[in-house]
Amino acid sequence: MFQELEKRDSKVLRSSSLSIKQVHPLSSIKNPLLLLLSSYVAGIILANIFGFLDYFSLFIICIIVCLLSWLSYKNDWKITVILFLSSFLFIGMVNTSYHLQPSGSNNIYHFSGEQGKLFGTVCQAEMKQTYNYQEIQVNTNFFQLYDKRYQTNGRVLLRVYGVEPVINFGDVIKAEVLLQEPELPGNFGEFNYRDYLTRQNIFLTDSVEINKLEIIGHSKNLSINALIYGIKNRITQKIEKIYKSPGKGFIKAILIGDKTEISRELIDLFQDAGIMHILAISGLHVGIIAIVLLFIFNLIPKYWINDLFKYLIIIIIMLGYASMTGFRPSVSRATLMLAIVIIAKCFNRPYHIYNSLYLAAFLILLWQPLYIYDAGFVLSFVVTFFIIFLAPILEGKLEYLPSYLRKLFSVSLSAWLGMVPLSAYFFIKYLLLEFYPIL
Repeated sequence: MFQELEKRDSKVLRSSSLSIKQVHPLSSIKNPLLLLLSSYVAGIILANIFGFLDYFSLFIICIIVCLLSWLSYKNDWKITVILFLSSFLFIGMVNTSYHLQPSGSNNIYHFSGEQGKLFGTVCQAEMKQTYNYQEIQVNTNFFQLYDKRYQTNGRVLLRVYGVEPVINFGDVIKAEVLLQEPELPGNFGEFNYRDYLTRQNIFLTDSVEINKLEIIGHSKNLSINALIYGIKNRITQKIEKIYKSPGKGFIKAILIGDKTEISRELIDLFQDAGIMHILAISGLHVGIIAIVLLFIFNLIPKYWINDLFKYLIIIIIMLGYASMTGFRPSVSRATLMLAIVIIAKCFNRPYHIYNSLYLAAFLILLWQPLYIYDAGFVLSFVVTFFIIFLAPILEGKLEYLPSYLRKLFSVSLSAWLGMVPLSAYFFIKYLLLEFYPIL
């Protein structure tokens, strides 16, 4: 009798121990994406503060911590959560350290302060009509110093004064330059142009006269960038044929993010009035285009095109539009969140709006960690978070209003509450009237 009881108790103990072992330390985390994103962002900030840290040493430490995290996960160690958060912390530090400095032994940055001839291909060109110069980004191929030519890589930005000839995407140029780092801001709150260009992997700039630059050819390499530029150029030509100034400048700004034909005075006027977001491409544009595409594809019979192929085409089109606008943070966020919704629907998985927001932020920061200091990135994600989190709460408090007014007012107030402190920080402006343009 006692032996049977002992056997039964031992079985119960074994089963209970097995059930305890099945509870993994990571399963106790309620919002894993938020914690991992927070650790990654903390790593970005630490790497930017301690910019003197060696990239190679950080990389070795990161590999060790990631291996320890994997071993801890396999063996159910109690410190698994701490190790996983630490691994994302070091991943953020390593990625930021990599983007803070030019990479490669042949990078054009090594010729900083040197005067010579630059050979490269134009990868982006804008005409700054207000200031009468062209701003071009050049993928460098060679740098000629005295009589010796060095093979180079990396990108530089040139301001070319003079309007003839017009430089276009794909032009191969030769220019006499004195490449230098952009100047640092002299006053608190002043726009940091060097950090802005660093986020685009540009570390050197110069201003040249048009007679110091020569177009020596045109690149015929087929690429996605060339295709996107061709589409954008055709849209620009259609707008110029249909509309006249100043209307065509507004249309270009709203459709493709090209504000080159809008005067500086008018831009300042929009900023002071708190309605600059009207000229900026945002997630609203992505939503409108996605709705139009869904409407068009739903008109096609399902036996002609299945849902998976339909959603795949929509994602490709939206990524192309994001590329056309220069992958602005707000457009990238909306495009990624849309892609996550579509992928979840295709695989019949539940969609969580908070997780999609965290995942979109993580993917963008994984691509360029220095976007954490970009005003557009921070405003886009913070305002979106405020709308998602605060709007339902405010809507519940405003039950005495009609439903359509309640939703409109709660969303607008949530966006305004998220935007005002950030506008005061980034732009040294605080406008109580900003709430009314949002409405």
